[in-house]
Amino acid sequence: MTSVFDKRTPKLLRRIADALRDWTYTDPLPTDDARCLGFILEQSLVMHLQRALPDVETLLGGAIEYPNVAVSGDGPRLAFEVKASPRTTQISNRVKSPESILRFYPRFDGHWVIALFYRFTEDGVHLADLRGCLLELWRYAATTFKDMSAICALGSLDQMLRQAPTERAFLNEKEFLQFCSHMASHPGTTAQRNAAAQEWLRRRRPRRTGR
Repeated sequence: MTSVFDKRTPKLLRRIADALRDWTYTDPLPTDDARCLGFILEQSLVMHLQRALPDVETLLGGAIEYPNVAVSGDGPRLAFEVKASPRTTQISNRVKSPESILRFYPRFDGHWVIALFYRFTEDGVHLADLRGCLLELWRYAATTFKDMSAICALGSLDQMLRQAPTERAFLNEKEFLQFCSHMASHPGTTAQRNAAAQEWLRRRRPRRTGR
């Protein structure tokens, strides 16, 4: 489990990260569909946290609800989205819409993504090399739209960890929320929303994108 933390990271989140380092999944799987596997791993992860941290309330959300997992204890209330991918460095699961993000953001003290990467063993029913990355939602998101409502993921783990340059990454959480606020007032088709996002970038970062 790779974690992106700093001095402001709450103690509860560090406890969650420590607990996740002991989590694994060994049962045979009924499908190789990435979306279904995401739901299975998400439920297993929550059950593990409930056992590992009995003094912390860990709740599983619905398949299309935000967040996938809500955690609260002696301190902050944290929201987690669980994203799973059969690739080792790329993940494309979309983020929620700007409107949805703005609606849910004030309800929690922190918003995080648990990005899970796996591969199948030769028998095709067991997982191998199950790895995870725990990072803030704004680090996971991109300044582009996958469809008319949903914000894209950055896609590359190196870009999420800010180890590879890209114009699509947000500079900080504040900029992410400013982008969501701007885009919430610019509905339309995917092409229209991406055009509005590019215009926002040009005004926001003229020296970086104005070529």
